[in-house]
Amino acid sequence: TVGTIRWAKNPDFCLGPSVNMFLNGAFVHLQKCLPNSDAQKVLIPKEGHGMIRWFAQPTTCFDVRSGSAHSAAPGSHLQTWSCTTNNTNQRFLFTDKQPWLPPVTKSPETKNQSSLAWPQCSCSMGKPAGPSLFCWFVGASSGSGLDLMKNALKHKVSIFACDRFTAFSDKIVSLSTSSNIVTTSLISASMRDRPWGKRPDAMVFMDAWRTVIKQAIFKEASWTVKVNAETYFCPDRLR
Repeated sequence: TVGTIRWAKNPDFCLGPSVNMFLNGAFVHLQKCLPNSDAQKVLIPKEGHGMIRWFAQPTTCFDVRSGSAHSAAPGSHLQTWSCTTNNTNQRFLFTDKQPWLPPVTKSPETKNQSSLAWPQCSCSMGKPAGPSLFCWFVGASSGSGLDLMKNALKHKVSIFACDRFTAFSDKIVSLSTSSNIVTTSLISASMRDRPWGKRPDAMVFMDAWRTVIKQAIFKEASWTVKVNAETYFCPDRLR
């Protein structure tokens, strides 16, 4: 989930880095909330616990400075640091109501949407408990591929029925008007040199795989699955 962490007493103030967020050791402190500031946006795990990642640089996380059990104390500072799996200095618990997120307004349902209905995506024997899946997709910011992913998100199927998921594109695009889920931008030179909307080649997927490895979200799941938008993918059947 994408959002800002606001001070409940004065919601005009947000948590943000004191200097360049991409530097390890930058202090995190209260600052005036800025409209549409990627520097103040974070990625919050939907489960209510885990790492808080910077939206603009998902490989950078909140980190408790000197956060060992013996040295951490009231008044310990938060800082930015490279995300590291199983680093307890970077794991947090969140309240169920998630007060730091802006309220979500659901868009009204329109009639005659039967043509967009998806069949139930489950096993005949019921929903299995595991193993956990990290699923991802890559596609242009405009066109049928991303439209299919938006429809999949609406019905919570395909990659959005996995335990973790990421949708890559050539720029940040909102996937829903009723949630804060957006695509992750691939901004390397090899992506800029290729016109989007054309058939993707090996370099595009190599770029995406490198980003998957760099973000390391896949380490939070047992299996990683790359999915095409046109594929009728049932995570429960794969499990």
